[in-house]
Amino acid sequence: MSINRRVVSAALAAFVSCIAVPSHGALIQAFQQTGAYGLEVAAVGFGGAPVVMSGGPSGTLNVSAQAAFGTPVKAYLYAYDVNHPGTMSGSFNGTPLSGGLSIAPYASDAAFNTLYTWRWDVTQLMIPGVTSYSWAFSEVPDMFMNQGGSISMAALALVYSDPTLPMSTATIFDGMAYVGNPHFETETVTFTGIPAGTNKIFNATFLDDNISPPGSTGETISFDGTAIGGPLDQSLALNGSLTASTGTSNAISNAMSIKTNNDEFGWTLSAALTTAVVPLPAAAWLFLSALGGLLAVRRSRDTGAATPLGEDSVRV
Repeated sequence: MSINRRVVSAALAAFVSCIAVPSHGALIQAFQQTGAYGLEVAAVGFGGAPVVMSGGPSGTLNVSAQAAFGTPVKAYLYAYDVNHPGTMSGSFNGTPLSGGLSIAPYASDAAFNTLYTWRWDVTQLMIPGVTSYSWAFSEVPDMFMNQGGSISMAALALVYSDPTLPMSTATIFDGMAYVGNPHFETETVTFTGIPAGTNKIFNATFLDDNISPPGSTGETISFDGTAIGGPLDQSLALNGSLTASTGTSNAISNAMSIKTNNDEFGWTLSAALTTAVVPLPAAAWLFLSALGGLLAVRRSRDTGAATPLGEDSVRV
């Protein structure tokens, strides 16, 4: 049987190109809503490089008492892993999780690492008054025989309502963006649909480290052109970081970016709670202006009455 060498060569070139071309992936807006809302993100990273774990990793994720007693609006549970395109199962607070497929997009480097984000909607599993939630993940063994060993981080993003909170816009971006491919690089997501105001901001990354060489990675997190955080190295453990920052937004478009000097890692989550700055109405400005004028007149009169008498003053 003859073999068409041109066809084989073309197929081989296509295969090599497929495994060699990096996919930086992206973060995609998963949620945005306005109300009397709060936003929290909890995460845990695993110390040391990912290793094969019997049955997969497990642990707890905690929320504040205010979040626990609020009404859950949206809650996402995440698992982040490397080189595992297959299925994953899990549980949250003892309840088996449905589904088990990674959310798009994934991200990869040019050599061998492919990074995946797994997400479950656990809004209905949040229990009033409960601040600590157990979780566990396990993977179906794949060609890498990971069996859960490639899971490097878990996270919980929670939007909740509380009538005592001001009106705010909660926004969640998730997915996977490969930062540092090559090492010096900046990745960006754009927040739109949020008001001009103050922002409580969370960013989650995994596989970030500070060992190549130590002290050289120098990541910077920026929002709308202003640096709000960094570096990222191992705030949770060797394989994960979660940052909480504040920033000021405009009402048009706001770029959230992460820059690294010498590292490669996955950017998995970017979330913001935006509280609008409420301008005073025109009537209020007129009232304040008039009030200021009256105070000025009163101060002038008081000052005149208190003026001491000079030597030429007539005394009675």
